[in-house]
Amino acid sequence: MAKAKRYFLPILGLLCIALTVMIYQFRNQRNNGTFVSVLPRSSQTGTPGGKIDINSADVSELIILPGIGEALAQRIAEYREENGPFTAIDQLSRIEGIGETTLQNIAPYITIGGYDENSSCG
Repeated sequence: MAKAKRYFLPILGLLCIALTVMIYQFRNQRNNGTFVSVLPRSSQTGTPGGKIDINSADVSELIILPGIGEALAQRIAEYREENGPFTAIDQLSRIEGIGETTLQNIAPYITIGGYDENSSCG
């Protein structure tokens, strides 16, 4: 019984660390698009193929996109407010944190003003 008590706290600590690592990995996978297969909010807005319209999506919709976290979604919304609506998907590359890879990863999931503009990203 004494051995069990001696090992209880170290084992509990290891379990907490393991759980923290698992949560971090899950969030990282979600943000990299591993779990993005259905975009329910945008399909409610009636965009083609359930895509997110980057000219009307709010931050909560933008973070669904692979590789787009809350800070980057906020930058997209701020850019749109300061510069007006996007006219091409490629314009997203003007936002700090969106490079060619991110642009290619999100292109299949976005649209502009209700029409598909993926051909400009390739």
